[in-house]
Amino acid sequence: DVYKRQHSHRMRSMDKLQVAYQLLDTFQKVQKLRLLCATINQARITQGDIPPWVFEEIKFFEANSDGHVPLMELYFRSLQLLLKQTDAACDDLVQAVKRHKASFEEEVMREFYQQALNHQIRAYNRDQSDRERCRQLLDFYMEMIQENLILQGNKISAWNYKNIASLHARIGELDRLEQFIHDFDGRIARNDATCARAFVNGLLAFYQGKYLDYQRKHAKTKTKGAASWMLDVLNSDSENIFWELEARAYRLLIKFELSEFEDEMPNQESLRMFIDRNKKSQKISKAHHQAYGNLIKTIRKLHLAAFASPEKAQVKLSKLLGNIAEMKHLAQKQWFIDKIQSLQAPKK
Repeated sequence: DVYKRQHSHRMRSMDKLQVAYQLLDTFQKVQKLRLLCATINQARITQGDIPPWVFEEIKFFEANSDGHVPLMELYFRSLQLLLKQTDAACDDLVQAVKRHKASFEEEVMREFYQQALNHQIRAYNRDQSDRERCRQLLDFYMEMIQENLILQGNKISAWNYKNIASLHARIGELDRLEQFIHDFDGRIARNDATCARAFVNGLLAFYQGKYLDYQRKHAKTKTKGAASWMLDVLNSDSENIFWELEARAYRLLIKFELSEFEDEMPNQESLRMFIDRNKKSQKISKAHHQAYGNLIKTIRKLHLAAFASPEKAQVKLSKLLGNIAEMKHLAQKQWFIDKIQSLQAPKK
């Protein structure tokens, strides 16, 4: 009997050791997958080469897949997304997260949803005139809100607030944009909240065609138009220069809409100096510099085309529209396309 009890005790100890070994092995594999994801992501950000050892490790995981371990599956799906950068790989990751939703806390889900969101944003930024891609990105943002993966402490970051508002505006859903502002205006995280609030209100006013301050019926004071809201952004004390960059761009568009051409050239030159200075100090990327530099060139050409004689205007507008379609980097690309098409339309 003593021997049996000792033997049983040893067997239970062995079982516990085996479980502990398996858990440590799984932990090691998860950490290695995280390292692989981080390494590939860093290579993508710096536009460097992916180290050869990464591919050897991936082959090992493909041959020894532990698909029954939820966290390993999610990291492996994340790895595939980073490598392939396709919509199919993105969808695979999102579906895997949904399958294992009950296994994780919100923070883990947020990590993987954020990776899928980053893919959607990159895809949209490659061609912001693609309305279907714009719709897909907006739907994904709204799904993240429903899953409580955008809000943190019931607050939305200023930049997410601005991105979601911009997507609503660009596909013309201004009623939904007003509802979004109503729902989240008081829930913007403190950092840059004032700046975000001014920018989004300016965005709504711009797409409503309310460029200047105006008087509402029975109101005692004027309501701010897009120009005033964007000036508030420029006068803010935000350290994030992208607020100023976008506000400056919108003020150029406002000047065009108001036919204030005398003020246009100084504003264009001011924006040119701003992007040159910040590119030199590496505060904006080469792609951003090209996008806003092309905006300045394109709005100058649009001025010349829009106010040429009717025959010459149509030729110039058609040529400009073709040039825009070929531009890889152009800020406010969809606005230019819509504006040229409206100018080309027969006058009623």
